[in-house]
Amino acid sequence: MEECQKKGLCYNYDEKFVHDHCCTQKKLYLLDADAPSEEEYESAPAETTEEVPNEEAPVISYNALSRITTPQTMKVKGFFKKCPLIVLLDSGSTHNFIDPWVAKATDCYIHPTKTFEVMVGNEGKIACKGTCHNVKLSMGHYTMKSDMYTLPLGGCDIVLGVQWLRTLGTMQWNFAELWMTFQIDEQEHTLKGLQGGPLQIVSSHHMEKIL
Repeated sequence: MEECQKKGLCYNYDEKFVHDHCCTQKKLYLLDADAPSEEEYESAPAETTEEVPNEEAPVISYNALSRITTPQTMKVKGFFKKCPLIVLLDSGSTHNFIDPWVAKATDCYIHPTKTFEVMVGNEGKIACKGTCHNVKLSMGHYTMKSDMYTLPLGGCDIVLGVQWLRTLGTMQWNFAELWMTFQIDEQEHTLKGLQGGPLQIVSSHHMEKIL
């Protein structure tokens, strides 16, 4: 090919190569393959294609990524493998999420998944790369188990969104006094929210340490 290029010839034939060159002669290529017999073809198992449900992209609220508590959220104390956690009950998030640092600290295996994007409110997006299966979380006398997406969370350790809320059925949720009551298997459970402390002015030195 290098020799033909030096002489300005076609790679296939000894013809002068010009712009928009087309070979005057054509080549026929034959592909030889061993085709299965009719009996082998009929006995071969049929291929099946797993259909992936067309679900909407998960959404997480700004409250889960910041330390701001809004009227549609409530923070409670929880435990995962005896590790104390801050759990955000958030009706503005569609699914359940766990911070990857919490998963690593509790030796919870992160199952890698195809990277997809999680909507933050109605604007930004964050990449999600894994899930934790069967996370057993205790809050008071109530214990639940759920799969959770791994996502860096700024204002809590775990987020329980609509994915969990819709499993409770009829419930009472008092945002003013920060408590929630629901029944599971005819047993009543009450979760009490954590009260936020008074606002304080942060010094510039402390802010630099935080940053």
